[in-house]
Amino acid sequence: MDGKERFEADLTAVMALRAAPDRVLPLLCPVREALWIPGWEAEVLHSRSGVAEPGCVFRTRDVDGSARVWVVTRHEPGAADFVQFLEGRGVIRLEIRLSAQGEGTRAEWRYCARALEPGADGWMEAYTPEAFRSRMGRLETLLNDHLEATAPC
Repeated sequence: MDGKERFEADLTAVMALRAAPDRVLPLLCPVREALWIPGWEAEVLHSRSGVAEPGCVFRTRDVDGSARVWVVTRHEPGAADFVQFLEGRGVIRLEIRLSAQGEGTRAEWRYCARALEPGADGWMEAYTPEAFRSRMGRLETLLNDHLEATAPC
C-alpha cells in the first residue's frame, strides 16, 4: 500500500423476491436484465451461449459515458458472481446468493467496491449506505414487478 487513502465499500442488501430461484437466476444476465431494468444496455463482448455464464464478458456505460467491463465469474443455481472493472477508477465484486424462501426467493447481494486511484472515487457516491439501499430497493421493485407480470399461469 502506498499510504494514500482509497475509498472502499462493502455493502449487503437482502431482497424478498416473489418467484422461485430458478426463475430469478436467468434474469441476472447482461442480456435479460434489459427485460426488467429500464434503460439497461449491455454489449456482450464474449459469451459461448449468448447469455450469462462463467467467462461471459460484457460492457455497460455509466451515465457519464465511462465504461464498465464486467466478467461473469459464477452463474449456477443459487449463485451469480460478477467482477466489474471501471477503467482508471476502480473495481467492484458483486456476489448474489439465491435461496428458496417459501414460494419465493431470498436474494442476498454483496458489493465490494474499491477505488484504485486516489481522487478517482467520485463514482463511489453510489456506494454510500443510503444510496445503496435506495438503488437496491428500486431493483427489488423492478424485479418483482417483472416476475409478477411474467408469472406462469
